[in-house]
Amino acid sequence: MPKLPLIPLSFISADVHSRGELSIISRFNQFKDSLLFPFTSLLQLAHIKPIYLSLAGIIVLLFTLTLSLLLNQPFYFLIGLLAHLILDGLDGPLARRQKTTIHGALADVTADHIGIITTSLFVSYFNYASPPLAIIYTLLYTTVITLAIIRNAFKIPYQFLFRPRLYIYLALAIDYSFNFWLTGPALLLSSFLLLLPTVTGTTSLLRYKIYQRLN
Repeated sequence: MPKLPLIPLSFISADVHSRGELSIISRFNQFKDSLLFPFTSLLQLAHIKPIYLSLAGIIVLLFTLTLSLLLNQPFYFLIGLLAHLILDGLDGPLARRQKTTIHGALADVTADHIGIITTSLFVSYFNYASPPLAIIYTLLYTTVITLAIIRNAFKIPYQFLFRPRLYIYLALAIDYSFNFWLTGPALLLSSFLLLLPTVTGTTSLLRYKIYQRLN
């Protein structure tokens, strides 16, 4: 096994993708860039930066969550979540068009994760799932994303990662519309699926640290 270079924290990127996703993501991004070209062209003309879209998504999530909690009405946050997903869908193509730096990618990852956290708070408050389950899901998700960023920085990426946030959003929308109560089971299954990369990711980094000390 070749010795891997130590990488300063300042050089850690916001890349959370696994090795197995790269070719799929590349093809999907090409399709999405073509599809959204008229919208990104308008944003380009308006001098809108991708980071503005990420920040707007964060503000919308926090504002609509607060509104839903204060008025005890789930509808507002679900609309905010939809707006966040639309903004999230636009910031990537715009970033590639403008060749945005690492800071934009970091803002995008942060916005995505705030979506996960606010959704867990929303799910707990409106009893779509138990609070302990929502907390476990959020902690595991946070751990996996953190491990993915660190592993990519050390050039030892995951082979494959399952990131279930969109499935949770879909389950939540179905539950709100039809009362199927899918969110709880979806969170439970997602937590189990996130536990494996948490264990393997931690083990891999510990092995890497031991290897560096030995060499």
